Amino acid sequence: MQAGSLLTQTYSFTNTSANALTFDLVRYLDGDLYFNNTDLNDGGGRLVTSSGQEILFETDTAIGSADADTFIGIANEGGTSTGYEIASYSGLRSRIAGGSALANFVEGDGVDADQFVDSGNGYDVTLGLGRSFTIAAGASGTFTTQTIFGTGQPDQVVIPPTSDVPEPATWAMFIGGFGLVGSAMRRRRVSGVIFG
Repeated sequence: MQAGSLLTQTYSFTNTSANALTFDLVRYLDGDLYFNNTDLNDGGGRLVTSSGQEILFETDTAIGSADADTFIGIANEGGTSTGYEIASYSGLRSRIAGGSALANFVEGDGVDADQFVDSGNGYDVTLGLGRSFTIAAGASGTFTTQTIFGTGQPDQVVIPPTSDVPEPATWAMFIGGFGLVGSAMRRRRVSGVIFG
């Protein structure tokens, strides 16, 4: 069974200068999952969806991508990918703060090709996922992040495409809500006001 939620945040920016601007953004997450009540020896890994979207996961324990566990995942959209890294807390945090490139590496993953921390190799996992942007003078750009909270198999996660247009069910709720408010206003009695 897969259960969870998705938080999507979109950031917009405009280059008001007369020159193109190039900059990098690195999404960093230290989830410190502690649902198994034993220690902070988390697991995690990297998945690339069939549409090419890259998702990094931190799991409560070091098990494979096809095993059910409590997890948190991150994904980014916008700009160009500059890489990923799944590594220990102190090392990855220091490299990001120092401006170092992400290593495109999953620490604790053995010789297999699954890109997940191997069972029994857990540690205090942190995630880094980078994007690079070049914004022309007077142009705008967006950076969208997704944070996935769930329980189940990380390799079964599907992130729905983001849309600026509300879904039909949302429109139906708006219309129904406005109809109920209008009906209530129409039925409301007018009370007299006495000035004295």
